[in-house]
Amino acid sequence: MQFEDRKSIDAVKGILILFVVLGHSVLATEFAALKTFIYSFHVYAFLLLPFILSPKVATRENLLNVAARYLVPYVAVVLLMSIPYGLLRGYSGGQWFGFYVRGIATGNDNYLKATSGQLLFWFLPVVAWINVLLQMYNWMGFAGRIVLCLLFIVGHLALPAMPWEQKQHYPYLGTHIAVYIMPVGLLLRHLCLRMSFAFCRSLRVLWLLGFALSVLWMFWEGSALSIAHLGCPSYKTPLLAVVHALIPLSAVLALIGFSQDLSKVRYLVRFGQKSMYIYLFSQPVVVGATIFVRDYIALDGHLGLLLCGSISVVSGIVFGCTVAYVIDAVPTLRALLFPRSYRELCNVVRGCARRLMCVPPSRF
Repeated sequence: MQFEDRKSIDAVKGILILFVVLGHSVLATEFAALKTFIYSFHVYAFLLLPFILSPKVATRENLLNVAARYLVPYVAVVLLMSIPYGLLRGYSGGQWFGFYVRGIATGNDNYLKATSGQLLFWFLPVVAWINVLLQMYNWMGFAGRIVLCLLFIVGHLALPAMPWEQKQHYPYLGTHIAVYIMPVGLLLRHLCLRMSFAFCRSLRVLWLLGFALSVLWMFWEGSALSIAHLGCPSYKTPLLAVVHALIPLSAVLALIGFSQDLSKVRYLVRFGQKSMYIYLFSQPVVVGATIFVRDYIALDGHLGLLLCGSISVVSGIVFGCTVAYVIDAVPTLRALLFPRSYRELCNVVRGCARRLMCVPPSRF
């Protein structure tokens, strides 16, 4: 499947990031059904997007590019968030450093929350691992791919059955989540390799119907999904495992089918282009706006809750986009915090080092 321009994918990302912010708002907190619906596909679908883009094989340069693109922002943004959070919590220097190292080294959302106050930074190590595993799969021959597929399927069915306490403190940068995603992602890739964009678009109503039926099936079974802790169905409930695979799969296909129409919606493509910034920086503002509206406007009932949630979601998206434009306006800062490749990161680091070495000593 080839996309005519990047706007189609950006529109898909724009819709998904709106659901991500909504899923972390007071509306999802107060309405359990809404949270169950959103969590069944929002981040899951994001993690499937690498499978529909241009395939890359595992070379030194490509692997370094993955590390630069996802792990550099991960280390940097958690650091930026952890400093004010540590001061507010009254951490000593040793406590702050210990929490920070434990958080970024494990990628566990509970440990990341202890150092930064935010749960959602686990996403970046997971998407990095997915890209690495996908590149390894592309690099393998036919026999190697079969072996990897079997391992991924076993992991998809067995890893969610780990004891909850073990999953709550999983310390390996979300590798279990990446392995869990791989079979569904490879199935999506297989489907997209055999469809043109036009054909996928012609079936968009079918994909949407499949998504709706899968969601209804989930609610009928009383099930829910929590990707961050791998609170997902396992081999113990194979029917639910199928349901929760169909939901994000059909969601991505439906969004691709409607992507040309979505790309015409004002600002939606822009939200998709800035989706990483919105994901990383929106949550504190969503929480702050919620507290402000509740304390100073104090509207009661469902109308007040709807207004509070809407204001917090809009505030989070606007703040994330604002941070994006500020960082993007300073190319050196953008390349240091959000490098597009390993080479770009190395070049800007060398440039900064040369400037520092050429600074004349102070007269004083």
